[in-house]
Amino acid sequence: LNGTYLGFQGGVMIEDKALLGTQGQGAFQLSGDGRTMFSGVGVTRHIGQGWYGAASAYRGHSETGKSDKHFLFGGVDNLETSAYEMVIWKNFKTKLAQLRLMQPVRNEKGDLHFNLPVRRNPNGAILFDRQVLPVTSTAREIQTMMSLRSQSAKKYWFMDMKLRFNPDHDANADTQWGMNGGMRLQF
Repeated sequence: LNGTYLGFQGGVMIEDKALLGTQGQGAFQLSGDGRTMFSGVGVTRHIGQGWYGAASAYRGHSETGKSDKHFLFGGVDNLETSAYEMVIWKNFKTKLAQLRLMQPVRNEKGDLHFNLPVRRNPNGAILFDRQVLPVTSTAREIQTMMSLRSQSAKKYWFMDMKLRFNPDHDANADTQWGMNGGMRLQF
């Protein structure tokens, strides 16, 4: 529609012992691997003079395998993820400059299981009473990325700078930043 494009996306995100790919493990200190099936919709618009803008939103549900190593804690079930992304970029004659802002949101909710010691049996062994408590929590992660890429047919180079921080879980997910680049020759 007059320089505006609508698109749909879907896929699988694999997470290994992490919350949204950061160093944190979430509000409930879960450990384990997860697979998130997600789908979303995005809009891209040509602004003019080589400038483009895009916005997208995604929603996913995780099937997480947790390893419970705590004595009284039994785990939390059902993880849901939603993410929002805004991108602006400019096409130059031989280069592409891009600024990207992402905010994934992880909603952790489900049943929290407690095994409470209540008494001993005649043999002296401890007996536990299992309690179930519905809980919920939300964690946000904000990502920004700037990149500069060449668009030459034979020589391709790139440089990326990325900053990622988690304001809700900064006790166990420190701010991370990185810079990388490279060059590739094509024949």
